[in-house]
Amino acid sequence: MNRSFDPVHGSLLKNVLIFTPPLMISILLQRLFNATDTLIVGHFCGSQALASVGAGGPMINFFVWGLISLSVGSDVVISTLIGEGNHKDLLRAMHCIYFLAIISGLIFSLAGILLSPVILRLMSVPDYTFTETQHYCQIYFTGLIFTAIYNFGASILRSAGDTRRPTFFLFLGGLLNVVLDLLFVVTFHWQVAGAAFASAISQLFSAALVTLYLCRGAGPDRLYLNKIRPDPKFFRKILSIGIPSSIQGIMFSISNIIVQSSINTFGSAAIAANSAALTLEDFVYVASSAFNQTTVTFTGLNAGAGKTKRIPKILVTMLILSGISGYLIGFLDYHFGPELLGLFTNEVVVIRLGMYRLHYVASLLFLNGTIDVFVGSMHGMGYSTRPTLVTLTTICGSRILFILTWFKTHHSLDVLYLCFPLSWIIAIICQFFLWIYLYHQYLSRKAAA
Repeated sequence: MNRSFDPVHGSLLKNVLIFTPPLMISILLQRLFNATDTLIVGHFCGSQALASVGAGGPMINFFVWGLISLSVGSDVVISTLIGEGNHKDLLRAMHCIYFLAIISGLIFSLAGILLSPVILRLMSVPDYTFTETQHYCQIYFTGLIFTAIYNFGASILRSAGDTRRPTFFLFLGGLLNVVLDLLFVVTFHWQVAGAAFASAISQLFSAALVTLYLCRGAGPDRLYLNKIRPDPKFFRKILSIGIPSSIQGIMFSISNIIVQSSINTFGSAAIAANSAALTLEDFVYVASSAFNQTTVTFTGLNAGAGKTKRIPKILVTMLILSGISGYLIGFLDYHFGPELLGLFTNEVVVIRLGMYRLHYVASLLFLNGTIDVFVGSMHGMGYSTRPTLVTLTTICGSRILFILTWFKTHHSLDVLYLCFPLSWIIAIICQFFLWIYLYHQYLSRKAAA
């Protein structure tokens, strides 16, 4: 573990400032490189190609976020073992995590490739973009196994207090992505497929870097490729947290797919506008995503060390930091919206429609960050199923209900985007009361033990 990093005994704010900025940079780099994909496609291939990428975005997120959310279980298990000082089980858990990364990555890759045509039809993707969108998604899905290996490997390093190396590995992979984008899309004229190939290859590169580093480690967290195998004890622990978290990520994506299906009815300009605005919106999510992962790791470390009284302090600190940073980035995103959207397209109608999403979603995305921190705290305490059920009911359920009722009679793009902030407010209230209940249950469980 990083010697200057001690979230169990040291100053909470100091350790957050050591741990979170590199993590935030890592997520920011991911968003920047994804934005570069969209920007290059929009400028060199036109608005229809941009619409093709945008139409497949929610389906890609369906698989990617389901896969990344599965790695939350490894975060909790590794951080708890480090908090306990249990180095023997740490080695077993690491190799089980890598086994799970490979298997889950293969399953998600195959499922994405095979189910792409069916899901895109269910999303009502227009015929004029369907073939291009399908090819883009299927090529992208070939790299999902490498996405799994990178994220599971990075979670091991983050849980040990190392957020800098995963960031550096991602930075190098992102640079490769940009170079390959320019080569495949601009030079070779492979259009949308070129951007997908660039993404898959860069994911392979980042996965190779994190794996090589773990294999060359000298401490108790060294990876041995010949020892990668399932371990029943840790397999159950990881999946007991990872599966509900993954289901939550998948259900989030399903609700977004339903929203995307409604956006598709407004035509290619609306699809292109949503794609560009969603890319900008991802930058707002940088803060909440980083503080969510910090909450999981810090709560797991303190829970493992028996420092239960620090858990509410961690929650409050993360809520404040996530809220302030998310609000500021969202405000800037909306304030400079026309100029930022102009980076992706010069079509006035696309920019005008894109501002709808920035107004109703991006500027209020700090609300979603609040939910993530509550859920991250409960995950760190070892609770996953109930937070997931509450999230699915409040967010996914309310969005679907909104689309089937109010949006049906008030069919406009700005009304459609209202389903996001409304669902967040409902979820915050419910997660707040659930956290209080589960924290007291956790204290009772610890006292009894």
